[in-house]
Amino acid sequence: KTGTYGDVDTAGDGWVNVPGKLKWVGSGRNILVGVNANDDIFYRAGITADTPTGTQWIHVAGKLANIDVHNAEAVGVNSASNIFRTAVVLFEDFEKDVSVETKGRCPETHPFVYYNGDYCCNSNLEKVYAPQGAKCDGSIISSTSLCCLKDGYTACTAKPCGNFQYNVQGTASSRSLTSNWQGIPGGLMKISEGLAGVWGVNTNQDIFRLNGDGKSWTHIGGKLVQISSGSEVWGVNAAGNIFMYVGGSNTWQQIPGGLSNVDVSNKGHVWGINAGQQIFRRTGNTWQLIGGAAIQVSVGESGVWVVNKNNDIFYKTGTYGDVPAPSFVLLWLLLKRGVRPDTLLL
Repeated sequence: KTGTYGDVDTAGDGWVNVPGKLKWVGSGRNILVGVNANDDIFYRAGITADTPTGTQWIHVAGKLANIDVHNAEAVGVNSASNIFRTAVVLFEDFEKDVSVETKGRCPETHPFVYYNGDYCCNSNLEKVYAPQGAKCDGSIISSTSLCCLKDGYTACTAKPCGNFQYNVQGTASSRSLTSNWQGIPGGLMKISEGLAGVWGVNTNQDIFRLNGDGKSWTHIGGKLVQISSGSEVWGVNAAGNIFMYVGGSNTWQQIPGGLSNVDVSNKGHVWGINAGQQIFRRTGNTWQLIGGAAIQVSVGESGVWVVNKNNDIFYKTGTYGDVPAPSFVLLWLLLKRGVRPDTLLL
């Protein structure tokens, strides 16, 4: 949907048809991932503020029936309900002939140190494969190495912090999906990852949340056929009822309306599709009807994207930025604490 790049709180403008055919898409930070009717995996390269619809589709090895993306990771499930994860990396836009070399310090984009500063990464949840000569993420010697989760890093607070040569190609906004799919124990039909963690539902409509160890699951009460993890967790059941996870004894709060597909972004923006293929956006406590027809929607930092019954792909213009005005309560607290009004970015 044009104008929705950046996960802003807006209905956007018109729909732009992006060439290609996909049955499911996931909108992440400067990347869109998706799978087609043959379970082939793709990501949209070149998504930036200047080119929110991207530049080209890149095929990634593997087969998945459902996929989602969050920050530096993508997760998916195949037709046999097997669960997988892989890394999303920076600095992979080799169409742009840009080379930046920094010696003796970690760039601000990759502030975490491994091997006493020999390698720099953009996350403390990554690992370098050595001694093959490949550094983490955008730090390339001979090839780009994938990173593993749950490895210990230290933040590069004092610079310079190591003896190495950091050589990158592309721009910091470039992102790509890697093909080193790693299995996660369990079995799911649908999966979603966001700020609220990794959630999924199985073929029995049971609901699960991935634990912090990255390999075990907690069963959550209720029954859903589709689930979305963002700043909150939303889902729909087989009857088209809509639910939001609230935890505690109630677990799920039913939301008025009826949807067959729902998605919530990391900034709390909720979009959905009903059984009649109508598109809706959550505004306050109501649903706003949006023109168009679709069967699946994804809202995230790369904007709002949908696919229709013919597997055509559309992007909605108009939501880049996501800079909400502060609440009156927050504004009052800031002013009470002596913050000058002219320093507030309203």
